[in-house]
Amino acid sequence: MLDQSKANFFRYEMEDFLKGTPVAPEQQSALIQTLWAKGSRDSVVEARVFLNDKVKEKIVDPATQQKLLAIMDRYTTWR
Repeated sequence: MLDQSKANFFRYEMEDFLKGTPVAPEQQSALIQTLWAKGSRDSVVEARVFLNDKVKEKIVDPATQQKLLAIMDRYTTWR
């Protein structure tokens, strides 16, 4: 699960990273919010599956996916 106490840090880091990627600006906010919602409420596995689906839909490229996964890993808490 994603660490709820670091929600703002997660969003700011994702926004900063996505500015320099080929992800369309109108989809960036929705992508960040959905990753956060799935990662904090369901599980990080669900967020990873969602991100894989976006790669298959060609919304996110594989290089961007790897960086987004690394950011998610940094904000993951293990219980």
